[in-house]
Amino acid sequence: MAYVSKSENSYITTSLLAGIRADGRSPTDYRNISLEIGVVPVANGSARARVGETEVVAAIKLEVEDVGEGENEGRDGGRVLCHVSCTPSAYPHHSLSALDELSDELSSLLQSILSHTLTPSEQLTLVPGKKAWFISLDALILSDAGNAHDALFIAARAALWDLRIPYTRGIEFDIKDGEVVVGDSEGIGRMIGRKRTVDFELPDLLDDGVPLEGRDSLPVCISLNLLPPTHFLDASLQEEQSVLSRLLLFFSFPQPSPTSTLYGTRFIGPNELPFNMLKPLVKDGEKYARELAEALNKKLKQEESQVSAPMSAFG
Repeated sequence: MAYVSKSENSYITTSLLAGIRADGRSPTDYRNISLEIGVVPVANGSARARVGETEVVAAIKLEVEDVGEGENEGRDGGRVLCHVSCTPSAYPHHSLSALDELSDELSSLLQSILSHTLTPSEQLTLVPGKKAWFISLDALILSDAGNAHDALFIAARAALWDLRIPYTRGIEFDIKDGEVVVGDSEGIGRMIGRKRTVDFELPDLLDDGVPLEGRDSLPVCISLNLLPPTHFLDASLQEEQSVLSRLLLFFSFPQPSPTSTLYGTRFIGPNELPFNMLKPLVKDGEKYARELAEALNKKLKQEESQVSAPMSAFG
């Protein structure tokens, strides 16, 4: 945590009200955003995101679960579990208990948004009523130089973009005569209609799998730092310590629909947010979120093409 004096606080807030920032950005400019995918080779999907000096790494592990009624059992349509860890180096002034509390808070936030976004999904169903994919997403905040919420969701979104779900093939067992019929995963529902026990197999263990459906519509987080009558984006650490109120907005832009989906809001700060301010802030936030989502999708496509491009031979 960066501590600013009263005079520094006054200087920062006065400058922000005049549209001036210490690093020369406009109120709605982000610092440089860099993305890398495939940074954890043993993961099913991974990414590193940097927003200025704020750095987050996210990695995904896929597992097969039995579908059941228990809290920790699988669900038809898949299940998602998110965990965020805040490193002591990112928060040197936090006690261990404060770090745990912050990690739990961020884990809960990421979980609440992504679980509603990703599930239920036919793509995550292996055998209806029996088997489903379990997505375990772990994120590590390596450094926090401001705007950790946006950076966290950018990293998680990029890891989900990088995720590959193995292609599966349904296996049909005839209970009566022992006949075995093999079909693709899309034919499982038809098999079940014949009242036969169904399982699945991986036809090619070397297959990279297929991308997550709707990955270009995954949500983004926009943090509006509130300094009435204005607001600004991507606060630095000093700006966060000077302006304590912020509104987090979580938007998704399903393709090809021109409309957006607001998955949630969260207000952080010592004061209440007047209700009459909410609607215009959400409208502005939607505009910023759309621009961010489009820029991230473009960057991820470029990154993906570079990762998958064949190496040229040495001449």
